[in-house]
Amino acid sequence: MQGITIEKLVHYLGLDVAPIADRIGRAEVFHSAKQGALKSIPELQEGGLFSARIAETRENQLTSEIEKMRLDLDNLRYRELEPEQERLLMYARTFAAEKSIYYEMFTKGHLSERAYHDLYHAIDLESDALRHNLPLPSDPLHYYKNEPLR
Repeated sequence: MQGITIEKLVHYLGLDVAPIADRIGRAEVFHSAKQGALKSIPELQEGGLFSARIAETRENQLTSEIEKMRLDLDNLRYRELEPEQERLLMYARTFAAEKSIYYEMFTKGHLSERAYHDLYHAIDLESDALRHNLPLPSDPLHYYKNEPLR
């Protein structure tokens, strides 16, 4: 088959469009990065390298971009994200945040390696249950500790 035919088929089937969770995640990352850039302007200006006029112009541009991104993100969520997808996305994000906290505590010496791995694995159990439409374990750490050996 010719490449042009394949390209049209891929487009027709919608295979060239990223999943909604990926598109929302990407939009949130861009939004967050723009907010970080906006917050950095006063510090950059304090260094004396930029005039107030330049800083204000950039601040206005970023503010406008952030507002547009927020509206686009809200529209994307409203138009394409179903409640169940939103629930799964929220759980995935909170699981990732928990893992990040556990890693930070481990690197600071607040958790032993064993405790870190147990907690990390407990989050993986919850993620797997969610992914396979199973009930979330009420105590995943306890479940993990009492799991039969295979």
